[in-house]
Amino acid sequence: MLRIIRLVEQYKRVPSEIMGIDDPYLAFCFDEAIAHIQSFMYYNDKGVLKWRKTPHWINEKKQQNNSQLFNSMKENLKRFKNTKR
Repeated sequence: MLRIIRLVEQYKRVPSEIMGIDDPYLAFCFDEAIAHIQSFMYYNDKGVLKWRKTPHWINEKKQQNNSQLFNSMKENLKRFKNTKR
């Protein structure tokens, strides 16, 4: 996630755009999650990243790369859409 945040800051783009997420709802959720994590971050006067509150990184299944993360997110979205009917 921190890599994505650095790219967001560097390229001035929303996280879902950088990651190429096409589904509007999935993109919204992903952008919202990144914004939540960013709300805990700040840089001190020396430009060093600090945390107001350390995020608790919960990872039930260890993700190996971004493709696996997105596949997991898509599966969760499918389950969410199926339960709303």
